[in-house]
Amino acid sequence: MPQVGLQLYTVRRETAADFTGTLKAVADTGYQGVEFAGYGSLKAPELAELLSTLGLTAISAHVSFDRLTTALDQELDYLGLLGARRVVCPSLPEALRGTEKAWLDVADRLAEVGERCSERGFALAYHNHAFEFTGKVAGKPALDAMLERAEKLDVELDVGWCKDAGYSPVEYIRRYAGRLPLLHIKDIAYEAGALLTVPLGQGVVELREVIAAAEAAGVAWLVVEQDECREPALDSIRVSREYLKSTAGL
Repeated sequence: MPQVGLQLYTVRRETAADFTGTLKAVADTGYQGVEFAGYGSLKAPELAELLSTLGLTAISAHVSFDRLTTALDQELDYLGLLGARRVVCPSLPEALRGTEKAWLDVADRLAEVGERCSERGFALAYHNHAFEFTGKVAGKPALDAMLERAEKLDVELDVGWCKDAGYSPVEYIRRYAGRLPLLHIKDIAYEAGALLTVPLGQGVVELREVIAAAEAAGVAWLVVEQDECREPALDSIRVSREYLKSTAGL
């Protein structure tokens, strides 16, 4: 059974105001782990102690492509002190994804980063948005082309963005079973043609099927992420946590 974590980008405004208090609220809401998008200016030993006190696991961290390629050792040093062994490339600058050659060059660079991560006992994954599906390489989604080229690169599939791009999250979970340790479980809705991210169970993503497929694929962590919240973010993450508990017993 997967464990349930939170991508802290969801509560970025709250962590900016009170990092420690927000992590406590996340733990009190029933999340078992957190995925970082910044560390609240805490030194690694301080944050490790805080996580231990709150009973939270450091799942992984989103680290920019620039930092992965220019300051990898520094990032891994910090993350390792938290007890995490996974690092995730969260996105790509538009300048790096305009052509087929650009996509393949990025895949080669991520393959190199992944090798360096592996040498230090870490694993590298890539987190998608919609543009990795709408971008094409030899007629196939750029995401698939990247993962074929960088064979040791894992994927942190974001099911909301996959759905928004017109692809089946369940199909992609099955396709990358064994390379999918972390899954961003996200729900989306549309209002007047605009995309909204919403608490789990309030949108159009087939979440029951997604959860079942994730369990079958051996996904270790379902990581809740809501890019924007209309309601207070701490209320939103509570609704999503309750959904996973009531729907899947997680």
